[in-house]
Amino acid sequence: MFGRGPKNADYHGLILSSQASIDHVTPHSLGGTNETSNLVTACWPCQFARGNDDYARLGLNDPRTRKPLATDWDGCCEFKP
Repeated sequence: MFGRGPKNADYHGLILSSQASIDHVTPHSLGGTNETSNLVTACWPCQFARGNDDYARLGLNDPRTRKPLATDWDGCCEFKP
């Protein structure tokens, strides 16, 4: 069984790598805020690998400019056990 607990350090790496997190497009260290316009969803490995760098410095596109994917996924709202 994979470890779980109240802190990230208590979780097995496979659990953390499969979870989404809120990421700041412009990090606090570079003047970013907690406004929704500065937040995106990112997986843990991507968020922590980027650290306090901004997307442009790393040669990455701003994720807010990506077009949404067309899908029929309903977010599991129709899931029935």
